[in-house]
Formats: sequence, structure tokens, C-alpha cells
Amino acid sequence: GIVGESGRWDSSIISDAVNTASRVENLTKELGADVLLSGTLRDQLAHPEALTLRRLGLVKVEGRSEQVDVYEVLDAVPADLRAPLVAMRERFEAAVVAHEHGDNVAAIQEFRACLAHAPHDRASRRQLARLGIDG
Repeated sequence: GIVGESGRWDSSIISDAVNTASRVENLTKELGADVLLSGTLRDQLAHPEALTLRRLGLVKVEGRSEQVDVYEVLDAVPADLRAPLVAMRERFEAAVVAHEHGDNVAAIQEFRACLAHAPHDRASRRQLARLGIDG
């Protein structure tokens, strides 16, 4: 759309989708991931199986009343670090689900197992920190 006033116009994109994309992008540091995408975007991909994704869970983003399901794109991780993350993906996602269901003991156990297998796993370390555990 066009925004501004008479004599000073500019084009811009204003929408909920653009705002959400920007907020998800800003979560990369907080969640310990290089590339993230929302569950909504994942559901709209023609071939989501072409990407190696790891669900990081539901996250509250600024400007949205409902939480956003967020996925890490493991294909963006350097090849030498990717294999252990892919190998532990199911356990990581089980830990996310356990945490979402209030079973923090199981979540902590699974995130620790992920870190034991992949000590460079920033997302597991961040999840443990969110649970008040030193990774």
C-alpha cells in the first residue's frame, strides 16, 4: 500500500503476516536457531518434506494474542553440525511436547539427552534455560 501524506508518499507492506514474520525472525537469538519459520508457513509449503525441520514449540510473539508454532530449519545448520541435531530431532520434539503438557521433568531429561548427543545444540540449551536449568 501507499502510506504518508500529500507530497510525501512511500510504499510499504502492512499486514499481520508481515508483522508475524518479522517477530519470528527476531526469535532466532532467543530460541538459538539460525533460520525459523512459523507453522502457518510450513503448512503452506507445497513440499514441506523437502526441508528438514525441527519443531521448537509454541511461542508468544509481540503483537499477537495467540502463540505461534515455530520450526527451526535444520538445513541452514552447517553440515558438520546438522547430523546430530537430525538424529535427536524426535527426542527434542518429544521434550517440547512434554514441556507444553507441563511435564518438565521429562522435558529436562530429553533436552539433556539432546545436549549429550549434540553439545553444540543451542536450541536445547535455550530450552533448558527457559526451564530454569543450567545447560
